[in-house]
Amino acid sequence: MRRNRYMTEVFWCSVTALALCLVPAGCARHQYRLAADQDAECLVSERTDAAWSLPDRTVTAASHSRMADLSDPDCGPLPPDDPAASVYMNRPYKSRGSRVWRERGSLPDVEFDHWKNFLPANEEGAVRLNRASSMELALLHSRDYQLQVESVYLQALPVSFQRFQYDTQWHGGLGVGMTNTGLNTSAQNRSLTLSESLGLGHRFASGGQFLADLSNAMVWEFTGGTTSANSVLSFQFLQPLMRRAFREVQLEPLTLAERSLLYSVRDFAFYRQDFYIDTVGTGGYLGLLAQAQAIRNEEANLESLRRNLEEHLALQSENMVGQFQVDQVYQDYEQGRLSLLQAQQSYATALDGFKIQLGLPPSLEMTLDAPELNQFELNNPELEQLMTDNEVAQLRLLQFSADELPSPDQLTEVLTEIERIRKEIPVLSREVHDELDRWRSRFEHLDLEPSGMEDDSVSGLIREQEFAERLAEALQEIDQEAPADTKAFEECQAALASGDLAAAWET
Repeated sequence: MRRNRYMTEVFWCSVTALALCLVPAGCARHQYRLAADQDAECLVSERTDAAWSLPDRTVTAASHSRMADLSDPDCGPLPPDDPAASVYMNRPYKSRGSRVWRERGSLPDVEFDHWKNFLPANEEGAVRLNRASSMELALLHSRDYQLQVESVYLQALPVSFQRFQYDTQWHGGLGVGMTNTGLNTSAQNRSLTLSESLGLGHRFASGGQFLADLSNAMVWEFTGGTTSANSVLSFQFLQPLMRRAFREVQLEPLTLAERSLLYSVRDFAFYRQDFYIDTVGTGGYLGLLAQAQAIRNEEANLESLRRNLEEHLALQSENMVGQFQVDQVYQDYEQGRLSLLQAQQSYATALDGFKIQLGLPPSLEMTLDAPELNQFELNNPELEQLMTDNEVAQLRLLQFSADELPSPDQLTEVLTEIERIRKEIPVLSREVHDELDRWRSRFEHLDLEPSGMEDDSVSGLIREQEFAERLAEALQEIDQEAPADTKAFEECQAALASGDLAAAWET
C-alpha cells in the first residue's frame, strides 16, 4: 500500500514538473525591444500625412552608419570607461566594486571602423562629394538627424503606454503546492494543490474599471485518498465619483501624449526640410562650391598677373617701362598670391566644418565631384593654353630689337611656334562664333527696348545684350584683320627663307 502511495506521489510530482516546464517564462529583453519599435513605427505612421510624409526607417542607426553599434543591442559590452571615473566604480569609498559590472566585458574603442568601407571613395581613397552623396552621407552619419529620429521615437512610447491603459488586459496564472504535515505520525497529511486563474481587466474613459476572474483549484490528499475541486467566478466594477473621475481628468494624459506625438512628427517633417537646405544650401554643399569657384577665379587672376609681370620684366629689359611700373605689377602679383592663399585656407576650414556637419571626422579625405561648376568655366582651357603660348612667343620676340636682331635659328623657332598657334585658331574661332550666336539668340524673342521704367532684371538683360553686340563687333574686326595678318606672316617666312633677316624682322 505504501509503495502504491509512493508511486502515486511520484506520478503527480512528475506531472506538476512537466506542467511547470510547459509554462512560458515570459518575454525576453529583445522581444520587448522589438515590440516597442513596432508600436512606435505604427504610431508614427498614423500621423503621416501627404503634407509631411516621413521616411520608413527605424530608430536604430543603419548598419553602415558611423553611429551603428555592432555589438549585442540587448546585452552588449560596456563602452570604454573614463580612467578617472572608473576608480569610483572599482572602489567606491573604500569598498570593492561589484564584479557584475565587468561580466559583459568592454569595447576596445567607442567607434567601429566598418562604416569607412561603404563610403563613395575614388581610387585615391578620397570621398567623392556631390549634391546626392552629401545628402546620403548626412542622413547616414549626422548626429543631429539621428537625435531628431530618436526624439520622435521617445514621443511615441508614452502614447503606446497610455493606449495600453485602455486596452483589455488579460492575466492568468498557474500555481502548484504540496504540503506534508505530521511526518511519521498518525496525523500525517500529504496533499497536492493545483490552482489556475484567468481574468481580464478593462479601463473606461470615465475612469471606471471592470475586472473579471475565473479561478479553479484541485486538491489531492494522498493520506485519505480524497480529491476536491472548486471554481470561483468573480466580477468587479469600480467607478470613482470624486477623485480622478470622468473623462476630463482620465483622458488628459492620453490626449497630451497623442497631441505631443503629432507635434513631434510635424516638427520632424519641418526639420527634414531645413536639414536639406542646411546640407545642400549655401551653409553646406553650395557654399563649398562657391568657395571652390572663388579659388578657380583667384587662380585664373593670379595666372593673368603672372603673365603681366613677365611681360613687364621683358619690357624693362628693353628700357620700355620703368622700375616703378614693374614694382606696381609685382605688388599686384603678390596681392593675388595672398588672395589665393586666403581663399584656399577659407575653403579648407569650410570643408572641415562641412565634414562635422555631415557627422564625419575632419581627418577624412574629401574631394569635390561637382558638375555644377562646369557652367562657370567661361574660358575654354584650350583657348587659355593658346593665349599662354602666344604670350610666350611675344615675350621671346621682345628680347630682341632692330639693333640686336635674333639669329635665323631663333627667329625660325619662334615662327614655327606661331605657325602651330595659327593652325589651331580656326577651330577655336568656330567655337567662339557658335557660342556667341547661341548667346545672342537668347535676346531675339525678348522685348528689351529701353523705356526708363525697367526693373533690375530687365536692365541686366539690356546690358548683357549690349555687351554681346560689342563682342560680336570686336570679333568681326578680328576676322577682317586676319587676312592681312596671314599675308604679313607669309612675307616674314619668305624673307627669312631668302636670307634677308632684317626684312623678316621688320615684317
